[in-house]
Formats: sequence, C-alpha cells, structure tokens
Amino acid sequence: YIMYNEKVFFMRLLIVVLVLILNLQSFTKADDITQFEIEGMSVGDSLLNYFSKEHIKKRISITKSNYDSDKYIRAYFILNNSKNYDVANIHFTNDSKYKIASLSGAIMNDFTFEKCSNKQIQIFEDLKELFANGVVEGDPKKKITFKRDDTKKSVYSTVKYKIEDGYIDVRCTIFSKEFQKKYPNVGSSLQVIAHSEVFIDWLRNEAYK
Repeated sequence: YIMYNEKVFFMRLLIVVLVLILNLQSFTKADDITQFEIEGMSVGDSLLNYFSKEHIKKRISITKSNYDSDKYIRAYFILNNSKNYDVANIHFTNDSKYKIASLSGAIMNDFTFEKCSNKQIQIFEDLKELFANGVVEGDPKKKITFKRDDTKKSVYSTVKYKIEDGYIDVRCTIFSKEFQKKYPNVGSSLQVIAHSEVFIDWLRNEAYK
C-alpha cells in the first residue's frame, strides 16, 4: 500500500482520470519483467539512473516501512511531471547499486471500491496486447480484507499477469476512514505494479519473519 506525507491528492474528473490512466505511452512491449516500463523505469535498473543519490536518501528518510529484513529498501517518489501517476513506490537493493526489485505507479484518489475496480479492469484489459502469453491470476471484483485494519473495513483487489521472472499487478486498495484516521499518511490508490520473482520470494518468506 502507499504511504505519503505530502498533501493528499484531490479527486480528478472521471473522464480526465480515465484518459490519463489508459495512456500506455509509459509501457513498452514486454516479454519479461525487465522489459516492462513504468515512467521509463524497469525492474533491474539502478534507481541512480533516474534520481540523484541525495534525493533517494531523502525519500528513504521519510518513507516508513515495517519489514524485518533489510535486504530491500522502500521509498516513494512524487511524480509532479507525470501524466499518468501521482506517486512511484519503489523497492530496491540495500547496497550502493540501488537495483530496482519492484516498482509501481499509483494514482492517489478518494476512490470507492466500485469506481476503482472498474478502472482497474479497463487497465488490465488494455495490457493484454503486451502480455498475450501471461497467465492471469486474481479477480478484480473480489474484495480482500486488509489484515492490519482491525475494523475489517479496508479492502483491496488484485488481478495479475504472471510473466517471465515476475508479475504485473493492477491493484485497488481502499482504506477505511477509521484506518486513515489512525494512520494519516496512508492513502487509497489504484496501482500498476511490477514485481520481480526474487522480490516476491523475499516478501513471502523473509520480509516478515
């Protein structure tokens, strides 16, 4: 999920949002995870190709994570000049190379689940041309309870393409008002996510011991 400290992004007009999120100029034809681009970035690239070391360290310092393993670092970046996304949420290696293991482009919005799900489905359908051989997993209409919310009102839905060496995940995350009051830096979002297989394995077996 996305956490951010900057001013919460306001609701855009539905038609404008739809045009922006369906703009596939930030995507390239992809047979494996390293060929898929979000805002010009790909899994396997060094984050230093896109941001200065000083800026990366600044973003790390204001990004909160609760992982038990420090193999990867997470940082979010505000995308002021992007036509498609508000935020990039990136995990990268905890070394001097800053190699990207997972990245997402997110639209921060006061979504209802239904509106987010409809846009999620449209994006996923438009990605078919890129991942004709991908294995589909998940159901965008299925609400999954976010475990950290004791009220059980926060939900997400996910639908994925399994491709070589990773997943492309289109995900809606809708947090309850109670959860956002408790964690004011959390925001509901619609995300396009690229996960490497190595990162997924770490997330499942090492990140939370």
